[in-house]
Amino acid sequence: MTDFEETVQRWNRGEIAIGLDRGLARRFFTDQGLSTIEQRTGERPVIAWALVFGAFLVGPIALIASLVLAAMTLRVWSLLAIPVGLIVYGVNWARSATRRAGLVGLSFALAVSILVVATDPAWNWAASAMTFTFVLGLWAVRCTYVVAPRFLRALVLRNHRAFELLREHIVIRAVQPGEGTVGGASPP
Repeated sequence: MTDFEETVQRWNRGEIAIGLDRGLARRFFTDQGLSTIEQRTGERPVIAWALVFGAFLVGPIALIASLVLAAMTLRVWSLLAIPVGLIVYGVNWARSATRRAGLVGLSFALAVSILVVATDPAWNWAASAMTFTFVLGLWAVRCTYVVAPRFLRALVLRNHRAFELLREHIVIRAVQPGEGTVGGASPP
């Protein structure tokens, strides 16, 4: 039995947790095209690549849109709001690469901002749209860093060439009794 087969079996039994660095996973999908990934792994993960790369693009586009809307809506106050927004965006980007950053809080904020846009009177559309696009930008950045490792872990567990390519970056740890899930444990 190869090291790859043994690792996959142990993960499927929930004996080990497999982790990959969030930044590495994001770069795997955003810094190379599908043809390069296919060339290196023999697999063309179209959906994973499209979702990660799409979220990677949506983040800055939504930020720019929110800053333009802030300038239109807040006028003089945008001189304060825009720098604060840029700082919040930068902190979110840095925090998103950490292991503990999840999607729940930002998903809730995104849902609330969608609700506000949907129920807001027409006279206040720019303020609602500004809030929605800003939160969408934060959510897209976080989403990029949360889903990329999951997609990459799935690729590594089903594709021997991807496993070998990323072997030095794969973190494997034993799962303690009562920890983890069926079909593999949470990442380390």
